[in-house]
Amino acid sequence: MGVLDLAYDHSSGLYTNGSVIGGRRDGDLEVVGLIGNVGYARRLNERLTLDVGVVRTSRLQRYGSVATGRYTEGYLGLNAGAVSARISYSPDYLRDRARTLYGEVNAGVDTVAKLRLDGHLGYLNCLDAPVRWQCTNRVDWRIGVSRQFDQLDLQASLSGAAAPGGRSLRLGDNPALVVGASWTF
Repeated sequence: MGVLDLAYDHSSGLYTNGSVIGGRRDGDLEVVGLIGNVGYARRLNERLTLDVGVVRTSRLQRYGSVATGRYTEGYLGLNAGAVSARISYSPDYLRDRARTLYGEVNAGVDTVAKLRLDGHLGYLNCLDAPVRWQCTNRVDWRIGVSRQFDQLDLQASLSGAAAPGGRSLRLGDNPALVVGASWTF
């Protein structure tokens, strides 16, 4: 699987970015997802920045006759140096009329040998969903490390998710190890 990200930041604080996600299916290379984002960031003081925007995610991959992974969410966030917090609302999280609220806190710190440690903690609250769709409140987390080499960035992270009472929500192993590389030009 591969991801192509394009982003533009304007000096006014307006920004936009998009991602095209490609993968193999039945031996053929195809686009399996799209993510678009538009937002505005404004510095409130020397340490605090306000961030507001809208994201649209469309996973084009189909399972049988049902398309999955299409949703829109609006968000409001605050960034203070190495720590950020965001709350997001979605009126259609993965399914029509499945309203959710998601809160997250992210932090990162530079360490010795140019290694960067980062972490994430989030909570999904299912506000309302049609009876036919079981929406489950859940906690998700991630810890990671990355290293920048000029334009190349290497990353590794460990992540997991659980429902109240400690029930695992992932198929397969929980937690999961993810490794990646990014090239900036």
